[in-house]
Amino acid sequence: VGEDPQVLCDIAESYNYLKNYRTARSYARRALRVDKNFGMAYIRIGEAYEYCAEDVIAKKGGFSKIKFDDKLIYELAYQQYKKAANYPDVASIANRKMNAIKSLLPTKEDRFMNPDKTKATNQAYQWIYR
Repeated sequence: VGEDPQVLCDIAESYNYLKNYRTARSYARRALRVDKNFGMAYIRIGEAYEYCAEDVIAKKGGFSKIKFDDKLIYELAYQQYKKAANYPDVASIANRKMNAIKSLLPTKEDRFMNPDKTKATNQAYQWIYR
């Protein structure tokens, strides 16, 4: 593989498409270890979180079944896209992705109804916190 951050991000993208989100994040993190300013790596990490949440929601029966847990994961994805937005070469992608998931982020009401809950407890998301 070498230590080319673009190649590492391409591999991360492939793992995201294969629904192997943990491995995708691992390759994106490797890219950041090579170049901490490689914005696409933040996009790939955000996608791992976003796509994982989409899969979990789909298995539950679609977006009408979205839970606070899922919104917490979208928030993690949003945070990664926000980091990516600082890099001009990927800012437009990052901004588009942030806009696409903005309506899925936790609301004030969600936070009021789930005080003290800062991490998703759904088993499908446990890899994210490791």
